[in-house]
Amino acid sequence: MVYHQLQLRSMRVKAALDLKEGDRVPFIPTTNNFNATGYGVSIYDAMKDFGVLADPFQRYLKQYDPDLVYIPPFFPIDPMETAGHTSASCPGTI
Repeated sequence: MVYHQLQLRSMRVKAALDLKEGDRVPFIPTTNNFNATGYGVSIYDAMKDFGVLADPFQRYLKQYDPDLVYIPPFFPIDPMETAGHTSASCPGTI
């Protein structure tokens, strides 16, 4: 069942990329940070510990059932601070 769904979604996206008619238009939302903030996880917490995103991401997938997922990465705070990164500030550290 899962493999069939993956195959169907893949064919749907490929048809769209090939400019061909598929069974329907693929649903590929750009979520920015919604997969965290929409489920009660702050951007700061996501940048400190990626593990806090596991449950919200599963909830997002179940709720919206996208055909393809693009989630921008959260940059980890600790290595940025260790490296002396100063061109941007992390949310919650100001």
